[in-house]
Amino acid sequence: MPLIRPDKSARQAADAIEDTYWIVWREGGGAPVVKHENPGLATKEAERLARAHPGERFVVLQAVRARQVKDLECIEFDDIPF
Repeated sequence: MPLIRPDKSARQAADAIEDTYWIVWREGGGAPVVKHENPGLATKEAERLARAHPGERFVVLQAVRARQVKDLECIEFDDIPF
């Protein structure tokens, strides 16, 4: 179940639930590449992977926050002496 802060509006809460996703990560492994739309699908994938790789631990993780910078300041140096 997604974590919803009580100070969010109902619309913000609905958007947060819609935007969240789950990934399966193998401890000590590389970056996950598949986003699952619900925790059930991610859990099934973790179970499949665990059976295929005995002794390895697969963790289901939920995306709860994201940050993105949308603008970049470009500075041109016109008077380069070389």
